[in-house]
This record gives sequence, C-alpha cells and structure tokens, in this order.
Amino acid sequence: MREGLIRCQRMQTASPTDPLLVHRNEIRRFIQRNPMAVDLKRVDQFWFLDLVFDGKIGETVETVLCKTASRSPSGNLETVTYHEAGHAVMAHVQHWRIKSVTVGKRAGSPRRITAHPLSDWFKPDTSRPQTERQILILLAGQIAQNLFTGKRNSRGKDFPQAKMLAGHVACEETELNAFLRWLWIRARNILNEPPNWAAVKALAQALRAENEVRGLRTIGEPQAKTIIERVLSGERA
Repeated sequence: MREGLIRCQRMQTASPTDPLLVHRNEIRRFIQRNPMAVDLKRVDQFWFLDLVFDGKIGETVETVLCKTASRSPSGNLETVTYHEAGHAVMAHVQHWRIKSVTVGKRAGSPRRITAHPLSDWFKPDTSRPQTERQILILLAGQIAQNLFTGKRNSRGKDFPQAKMLAGHVACEETELNAFLRWLWIRARNILNEPPNWAAVKALAQALRAENEVRGLRTIGEPQAKTIIERVLSGERA
C-alpha cells in the first residue's frame, strides 16, 4: 500500500490508528497482477478461494447439483424464497433492520434475492454481540433452505462471509470452527421454533405470490416486517 500497489482509503474512525479500508476487488486485482507475491501457506484457504472466484466457491457441490437436477422453475423459486425469508425473519428476531426482499434473475446465474444489509456489515468498532447477530442472519438463509429441502449439510454462498466475520472474534482455526458450529446450531434452533418457522413460510409464500415486474418480485421493508410481526403475534397469542 505504501508503494501504491494496492489502492486503499483511510476510515474516519475514533481509533488512533485510523485503519485502512481495502475493497475485495482491489485485492483480487493485485493477486491477478502479482500472483507470486502471495504465500498460500499464510492465508486462509477457503477465504482465498472465495476471494479469487468472487464468492462462487461458497456454493457447495451439493447445492449446484440440486440446482442442475431441478427442472422446475417454480421449484427453484420456492427454494430461494425460503432462503431469503430465513434471512429476513432472523434479522427481525435479532432486532436488525429488514431491507426490501427481492427475487430476480441475474445474467448467467440462478434466481437470487437479498434481504440483509451487506453494506452495513462489520466495522472496526463492532462489538462481539453485534457480530454474532450478523453471523446468525447470514447463516439463517441456508439453514431455512436446508429445513425446507431436507438437506442438512449445505453451507451455501453466505458461509464464507460468515467465516470472515467470525474471524474478528476467534482467530485460531479450531476456535473459529467451534464458534461457527455453535452459531449454526443456535440459528437452526431459532428458526425451528414454530412461530419463527411459520413466519418464514408466510414470507416465502407472499414473495412467490408477488407479480413479476421486469423479471423481479419484491416485498418492501414495511410489508415484510408486517407479515413477520402478524404471524409472530398470532402464534404467540
């Protein structure tokens, strides 16, 4: 960075060290131009592959095979609505803002939707409880999908980011893996609670029922929050 080989910017924080912020794309660009500058023995293998392949390594072979085997567009749509409904319900349970939930088609990729605010993710002053909540929200999507499809071992495309966040809490590999396993079990238990799972199903169903506008189905933040709260209050009454 001092030599200008990696572009960065200083974060305006209260920290006396004022840390530097480097975008993933900038790291990828540097690796492509300077492959011999990377010592593979000193980097986390999964993080490195996820970085180089722009997140595509995060999808397990099992997930890819399931998508290839499924010939029903409605079946694929149903699966991803459960995935993102899991994100949204967990965000609500963790008192995190739910952004608009959208199902759409990206060129060359299956249907995807985004429910969690990635732009609001980790900052240097983020506390451990906040980081745990963020990881729970990330893991909840794949867990909801697994609960719906009956698959138990798929980690999904969000796992690399969850692992990256967990690395700010636990640095040693054994501790890191144990930390992630604990959060995975915790997230699964939360979604397995009947009121929460009913909210996931209701939001997924509402999303599938939305009309497509230019290839997209969208439920705004207020509507998604209303659906979740209505189901939760009804189950707990």
